[in-house]
Amino acid sequence: FSIGLHETFGKFCPVSSGDDWFKSEMVLIWHMNPAYTRIPLYHFMLEARYKGAEVVSISPDLNASHMHSDYWVPMTPGNDVPFGLAVVQVILEEGLEDKTFIREQTDLPMLVRTDTGRFLRQIDVEDSGRENQLYHWDPETGLVKADRGNMLLHGREVALEGGYEVTLADGTTVTVEPVMARLRRKLDAEFTPEQQVELTKVHPDLVRELARKIATKKTN
Repeated sequence: FSIGLHETFGKFCPVSSGDDWFKSEMVLIWHMNPAYTRIPLYHFMLEARYKGAEVVSISPDLNASHMHSDYWVPMTPGNDVPFGLAVVQVILEEGLEDKTFIREQTDLPMLVRTDTGRFLRQIDVEDSGRENQLYHWDPETGLVKADRGNMLLHGREVALEGGYEVTLADGTTVTVEPVMARLRRKLDAEFTPEQQVELTKVHPDLVRELARKIATKKTN
Protein backbone atom coordinates (compact mmCIF):
# COMPACT_ATOMS: atom_id res chain seq x y z
CA PHE A 1 0.00 0.00 0.00
CA SER A 2 2.71 2.50 0.97
CA ILE A 3 4.74 1.67 -2.15
CA GLY A 4 1.69 2.40 -4.27
CA LEU A 5 1.21 5.76 -2.54
CA HIS A 6 4.85 6.66 -3.10
CA GLU A 7 4.77 5.76 -6.79
CA THR A 8 1.51 7.65 -7.34
CA PHE A 9 2.03 10.78 -5.23
CA GLY A 10 5.79 10.86 -4.73
CA LYS A 11 5.57 10.46 -0.96
CA PHE A 12 4.44 7.83 1.51
CA CYS A 13 1.83 9.99 3.23
CA PRO A 14 -0.20 12.14 0.79
CA VAL A 15 -2.18 13.86 3.55
CA SER A 16 -1.44 16.42 6.23
CA SER A 17 -0.14 15.42 9.67
CA GLY A 18 -2.42 14.53 12.59
CA ASP A 19 -2.23 17.96 14.20
CA ASP A 20 -4.19 19.29 11.22
CA TRP A 21 -7.25 17.43 12.55
CA PHE A 22 -7.59 20.25 15.09
CA LYS A 23 -8.55 22.63 12.26
CA SER A 24 -11.45 20.45 11.11
CA GLU A 25 -15.11 21.39 11.29
CA MET A 26 -16.02 17.73 10.80
CA VAL A 27 -14.06 14.54 11.44
CA LEU A 28 -15.04 11.26 9.76
CA ILE A 29 -13.84 8.10 11.52
CA TRP A 30 -14.54 5.53 8.83
CA HIS A 31 -14.01 1.88 9.83
CA MET A 32 -11.23 2.87 12.23
CA ASN A 33 -10.78 3.06 15.98
CA PRO A 34 -8.26 5.89 16.51
CA ALA A 35 -8.78 5.90 20.28
CA TYR A 36 -6.83 2.61 20.16
CA THR A 37 -4.86 2.81 16.89
CA ARG A 38 -3.85 6.51 16.85
CA ILE A 39 -3.27 7.03 20.57
CA PRO A 40 -0.56 9.76 20.23
CA LEU A 41 -2.73 11.75 17.81
CA TYR A 42 -6.26 11.10 19.03
CA HIS A 43 -6.26 14.13 21.31
CA PHE A 44 -6.35 16.39 18.23
CA MET A 45 -9.81 14.99 17.39
CA LEU A 46 -11.03 15.60 20.92
CA GLU A 47 -9.65 19.14 20.92
CA ALA A 48 -11.30 19.82 17.56
CA ARG A 49 -14.59 18.64 19.04
CA TYR A 50 -14.19 20.98 22.01
CA LYS A 51 -13.62 23.73 19.44
CA GLY A 52 -16.95 22.90 17.76
CA ALA A 53 -16.14 20.19 15.23
CA GLU A 54 -18.59 17.32 14.74
CA VAL A 55 -17.16 13.79 14.91
CA VAL A 56 -18.83 10.97 12.97
CA SER A 57 -17.98 7.29 13.48
CA ILE A 58 -18.90 5.02 10.56
CA SER A 59 -18.48 1.37 11.54
CA PRO A 60 -20.49 -1.84 11.98
CA ASP A 61 -19.09 -2.33 15.48
CA LEU A 62 -19.34 -0.20 18.59
CA ASN A 63 -15.80 0.67 19.69
CA ALA A 64 -14.00 3.06 22.01
CA SER A 65 -13.85 5.92 19.51
CA HIS A 66 -17.64 6.14 19.37
CA MET A 67 -17.70 7.30 22.99
CA HIS A 68 -16.52 10.74 21.90
CA SER A 69 -18.43 10.97 18.59
CA ASP A 70 -21.51 13.05 17.81
CA TYR A 71 -22.86 10.44 15.39
CA TRP A 72 -22.43 6.69 15.16
CA VAL A 73 -23.41 5.30 11.76
CA PRO A 74 -23.70 1.52 12.17
CA MET A 75 -24.10 -0.49 9.00
CA THR A 76 -23.95 -4.07 7.83
CA PRO A 77 -20.30 -5.14 7.36
CA GLY A 78 -18.77 -4.64 3.93
CA ASN A 79 -21.41 -2.22 2.65
CA ASP A 80 -19.71 1.12 3.14
CA VAL A 81 -19.36 1.46 -0.66
CA PRO A 82 -23.11 1.82 -1.38
CA PHE A 83 -23.35 4.15 1.63
CA GLY A 84 -20.52 6.31 0.28
CA LEU A 85 -22.01 6.36 -3.21
CA ALA A 86 -25.37 7.42 -1.79
CA VAL A 87 -23.61 10.31 -0.02
CA VAL A 88 -22.10 11.35 -3.36
CA GLN A 89 -25.51 11.04 -5.05
CA VAL A 90 -27.00 13.51 -2.57
CA ILE A 91 -24.11 15.94 -2.96
CA LEU A 92 -24.48 15.96 -6.74
CA GLU A 93 -28.29 16.00 -6.71
CA GLU A 94 -28.35 19.03 -4.42
CA GLY A 95 -25.54 20.86 -6.22
CA LEU A 96 -23.19 20.87 -3.24
CA GLU A 97 -20.11 19.65 -5.10
CA ASP A 98 -16.93 21.69 -5.56
CA LYS A 99 -16.82 21.89 -9.36
CA THR A 100 -13.34 23.43 -9.49
CA PHE A 101 -11.93 20.55 -7.45
CA ILE A 102 -13.76 18.01 -9.61
CA ARG A 103 -12.47 19.56 -12.83
CA GLU A 104 -8.87 19.78 -11.67
CA GLN A 105 -8.33 16.90 -9.25
CA THR A 106 -10.38 14.01 -10.67
CA ASP A 107 -10.95 12.17 -13.95
CA LEU A 108 -14.63 13.15 -13.96
CA PRO A 109 -14.27 15.78 -16.74
CA MET A 110 -12.40 13.36 -19.02
CA LEU A 111 -14.32 12.35 -22.14
CA VAL A 112 -15.57 8.79 -22.66
CA ARG A 113 -16.76 7.24 -25.91
CA THR A 114 -20.39 6.18 -25.67
CA ASP A 115 -19.88 3.34 -28.16
CA THR A 116 -17.08 1.53 -26.30
CA GLY A 117 -17.18 3.03 -22.80
CA ARG A 118 -13.45 3.78 -23.07
CA PHE A 119 -11.72 7.10 -22.60
CA LEU A 120 -11.35 9.10 -25.82
CA ARG A 121 -7.62 8.97 -26.57
CA GLN A 122 -5.38 10.81 -28.98
CA ILE A 123 -4.81 7.58 -30.91
CA ASP A 124 -8.57 7.61 -31.66
CA VAL A 125 -8.45 11.14 -33.05
CA GLU A 126 -5.03 11.19 -34.76
CA ASP A 127 -3.32 8.38 -36.68
CA SER A 128 -0.04 8.78 -34.76
CA GLY A 129 -1.55 9.86 -31.44
CA ARG A 130 -0.63 8.83 -27.92
CA GLU A 131 -2.45 6.10 -26.03
CA ASN A 132 -2.24 8.06 -22.76
CA GLN A 133 -3.45 11.46 -23.98
CA LEU A 134 -7.02 12.12 -22.83
CA TYR A 135 -9.42 14.97 -23.60
CA HIS A 136 -11.74 17.58 -22.10
CA TRP A 137 -14.58 19.42 -23.80
CA ASP A 138 -14.37 23.21 -23.59
CA PRO A 139 -17.82 24.74 -24.22
CA GLU A 140 -16.12 27.67 -25.98
CA THR A 141 -13.55 25.89 -28.16
CA GLY A 142 -14.65 22.26 -28.31
CA LEU A 143 -12.29 19.30 -27.98
CA VAL A 144 -9.10 20.08 -26.03
CA LYS A 145 -6.27 17.89 -24.81
CA ALA A 146 -6.07 17.36 -21.06
CA ASP A 147 -2.78 18.75 -19.79
CA ARG A 148 -0.54 15.81 -18.95
CA GLY A 149 1.86 17.92 -16.87
CA ASN A 150 -0.40 20.20 -14.81
CA MET A 151 -3.88 19.55 -13.48
CA LEU A 152 -4.69 23.24 -12.95
CA LEU A 153 -7.14 24.67 -15.48
CA HIS A 154 -6.56 28.36 -14.61
CA GLY A 155 -10.24 29.25 -14.70
CA ARG A 156 -11.22 27.17 -17.73
CA GLU A 157 -14.56 25.51 -17.01
CA VAL A 158 -14.47 22.31 -19.01
CA ALA A 159 -17.74 20.42 -19.40
CA LEU A 160 -19.01 18.05 -16.72
CA GLU A 161 -22.27 17.18 -18.50
CA GLY A 162 -23.61 16.74 -22.01
CA GLY A 163 -22.86 14.72 -25.14
CA TYR A 164 -20.61 15.90 -27.98
CA GLU A 165 -19.77 14.68 -31.49
CA VAL A 166 -16.10 14.06 -32.27
CA THR A 167 -14.57 13.12 -35.63
CA LEU A 168 -12.18 10.18 -35.37
CA ALA A 169 -8.99 9.55 -37.34
CA ASP A 170 -10.83 7.24 -39.77
CA GLY A 171 -13.36 9.95 -40.61
CA THR A 172 -16.26 8.48 -38.62
CA THR A 173 -17.91 10.33 -35.78
CA VAL A 174 -18.62 9.23 -32.22
CA THR A 175 -20.53 10.74 -29.32
CA VAL A 176 -18.46 11.43 -26.21
CA GLU A 177 -19.45 12.57 -22.73
CA PRO A 178 -17.64 13.44 -19.47
CA VAL A 179 -17.19 10.69 -16.89
CA MET A 180 -19.21 12.91 -14.55
CA ALA A 181 -22.32 12.48 -16.70
CA ARG A 182 -21.99 8.70 -16.58
CA LEU A 183 -21.39 8.72 -12.83
CA ARG A 184 -24.45 10.87 -12.19
CA ARG A 185 -26.70 8.51 -14.17
CA LYS A 186 -25.31 5.48 -12.33
CA LEU A 187 -25.86 7.08 -8.92
CA ASP A 188 -29.37 8.28 -9.72
CA ALA A 189 -30.36 4.85 -11.03
CA GLU A 190 -28.81 2.63 -8.34
CA PHE A 191 -27.49 4.51 -5.31
CA THR A 192 -30.06 6.94 -3.93
CA PRO A 193 -30.34 7.03 -0.11
CA GLU A 194 -33.53 4.98 -0.37
CA GLN A 195 -31.89 2.32 -2.55
CA GLN A 196 -28.88 1.80 -0.27
CA VAL A 197 -31.03 1.02 2.80
CA GLU A 198 -31.53 -2.62 1.89
CA LEU A 199 -27.77 -3.20 1.91
CA THR A 200 -26.53 -0.86 4.65
CA LYS A 201 -29.57 -0.43 6.96
CA VAL A 202 -28.63 3.27 7.25
CA HIS A 203 -31.73 5.51 7.22
CA PRO A 204 -31.99 7.77 4.13
CA ASP A 205 -32.49 10.87 6.30
CA LEU A 206 -29.15 10.24 8.01
CA VAL A 207 -27.42 9.77 4.64
CA ARG A 208 -28.75 13.13 3.45
CA GLU A 209 -27.87 14.92 6.68
CA LEU A 210 -24.30 13.64 6.64
CA ALA A 211 -23.89 14.34 2.91
CA ARG A 212 -24.85 17.98 3.44
CA LYS A 213 -22.46 18.32 6.35
CA ILE A 214 -19.61 16.60 4.51
CA ALA A 215 -20.06 18.86 1.48
CA THR A 216 -20.24 22.14 3.39
CA LYS A 217 -17.83 21.69 6.30
CA LYS A 218 -14.04 21.56 6.43
CA THR A 219 -13.54 17.80 6.73
CA ASN A 220 -10.73 15.47 7.73
